[in-house]
Amino acid sequence: MKIEISNKYGWRDAQADNCVRLIYRSYASIEKAITSIDFSANIEVICKSVDGILKKQKDYSGGICHTDETVVAWVDHIRSFPVYYAFDGKDLFLSNDAYMARDMEGLKEADKTSALEFVMAGYVTGAHTLYKGLKVLQPGEFLVWRKGGVPIISRYFQYIPVMDKPSDKKKNKQELGHILDRQIKKIIERANGRTIWMPLSGGLDSRILLCKLHEHGYRNIQTFSYGPRWNFEAMRAKKIAAHLGVPWQMVAPSRKQLKKWFDGTARKNFWLYADGLKAIPCMREFSAILALKESGQVEDDAIFLNGQSGDYITGAHISACWLGGGTFSKDQFYEIILNKHYDLWRSFNTRENYENLKGRITALLPEDWEQASSGIDWARLEEIWEYEGRQICYVVNGQRIYEFLGYDWEMPLWEKELVDFCETLPLDQKAGQSLYKEYLKDYNYKGLFPAKEKYIWRWSVPMLWVVPAARIIGLLFGKEKKDEFYAYMRYYGHYANQYAFFPWEEHKSTAKYARNIISLHVKKWIDDNDKIQFKKLYE
Repeated sequence: MKIEISNKYGWRDAQADNCVRLIYRSYASIEKAITSIDFSANIEVICKSVDGILKKQKDYSGGICHTDETVVAWVDHIRSFPVYYAFDGKDLFLSNDAYMARDMEGLKEADKTSALEFVMAGYVTGAHTLYKGLKVLQPGEFLVWRKGGVPIISRYFQYIPVMDKPSDKKKNKQELGHILDRQIKKIIERANGRTIWMPLSGGLDSRILLCKLHEHGYRNIQTFSYGPRWNFEAMRAKKIAAHLGVPWQMVAPSRKQLKKWFDGTARKNFWLYADGLKAIPCMREFSAILALKESGQVEDDAIFLNGQSGDYITGAHISACWLGGGTFSKDQFYEIILNKHYDLWRSFNTRENYENLKGRITALLPEDWEQASSGIDWARLEEIWEYEGRQICYVVNGQRIYEFLGYDWEMPLWEKELVDFCETLPLDQKAGQSLYKEYLKDYNYKGLFPAKEKYIWRWSVPMLWVVPAARIIGLLFGKEKKDEFYAYMRYYGHYANQYAFFPWEEHKSTAKYARNIISLHVKKWIDDNDKIQFKKLYE
């Protein structure tokens, strides 16, 4: 048994009285429960004990606990603190650092299917990483191993929405409010007066969290927005903050500064810290928070709180096609997942590649998935796949930004209590965020959740001319030329701050084939790591 822990991820190391060592990161007091396990018992008893302990946990945690002979490792319901492992048939290696695990185990062979997933989606699903032999615990999993045996990996939690059981909408709205209140109170208690920094958009999720903090009397809050200047989300965020009397600022470094950061050591070190050999690091907030840090405005003990992933957990990612009744096929399900998530580079959208990825898609689904037929069945499976695939691998991994720059984070809308609640909602209350939006309109704190939300343009004010120009191009030359024009103009659109990382020439040469800015991030990662010959796996 080999355990190597990187100090850069902020894990704590403790020794219990019974010679049990615990290395972990947790938002709750889990030490006593985990170290009280009888490690001398048989494996089945240990597994049962671990399962019982982890099912009671409601806070973010991950860790490794062991004696000389036996080890237990776990991650929480969203794998907020990953644990990597490798087993060669005899010895087990565990780490919180994917690169450390790869290098110390001498794993040199890239996984061809993982490389294909990474190129097409920007992340690798399931327990897989980009290297054969290197695995990661999936959300809600734990591992138990004793010398001489094989690792036992069990699932103590898996997000399986019900959707087909009706329930009272009025009571559910009340319960949703109670849950949000409890989570905010818990965060206020943990913050204990420290400054909470919030990326504030014009959307619903960051707005409800800011309103709840304000309602419960927390005033040590700093809000900020980012992106191109005069973007509509930032302008709405500014009005929301002003209405509540909360400080707000726009963080918009120059294109020259953005390019300097991206080409320099800051971005390179962040990617090594955050990709986990599994997902392209989320760059959405990176430059804004780096700018705030370098300006000296953010206290060392500051907490960053965001609204991820309120849109998913409340039902925004359920495809509308499942709502019309009738029966559906697994081919239709594959088409939804492939077109929605595996489309970063359109030149890779081939039948052969799609066939190669189907096994990875179905591996995230329950064993009875092929029995699905109704829209509710398939909506449920889409929710499960989105949770296990994109949300855990890419969205949750966005918290690495804060950790890399030395700050704590909070994600109230990923808290276990809210996940458990949303798991029980029927489809009619979840699809289109129906229950969530009704609750917000009933709540309407300080008039900030009106019955009708204003439309948010995806272009900044100086670039609004793009919309009528595109319409004219479409009328004169057809939809294909219209879409091509939009593709080129993305460089100056809502994500112009991220496109600034790349020269115009590179965007221009790839615009017709790349889906979005993440496509270019993936290309850059592969170019940076060409020494490990990933290109040969898909050329």
